[in-house]
Amino acid sequence: MDSGMSQFYWNLQMTNTSDTACTLTGYPEVMLVNTVTGEGIGAPAGREPGQTPTHDVVALLPGASAYSLLHLAQAGVYDCLIVPVTEIAVTPPNGLSSRSAATPNQIEGCDDRTTELVRAGPLTTAPPA
Repeated sequence: MDSGMSQFYWNLQMTNTSDTACTLTGYPEVMLVNTVTGEGIGAPAGREPGQTPTHDVVALLPGASAYSLLHLAQAGVYDCLIVPVTEIAVTPPNGLSSRSAATPNQIEGCDDRTTELVRAGPLTTAPPA
């Protein structure tokens, strides 16, 4: 979704691909990935301001999904080295490893560790509206 003013939103869907039920609580960790080097760039996703902190447990049977609304800012409004991004690295709350996910379209990222272009909403059982 494009909200204008150099801001846009994506629904992140995390699916339980195991044969066992699991639970998630909180916010996913999200990092933009440099298309050329495959390395994480920018600051890790912060939490979306104005979102009520959640302690709700999202129970996921095998094949079920949890969702987080990602809020992204355009890199061009910052004073940083611009790099192409076509994927993100996503780690579940309290997870030990990340998985890559393709972005819906190519975006630009900032190649520095101080610019936070992504903020994540709490995980829910239904896609955010």
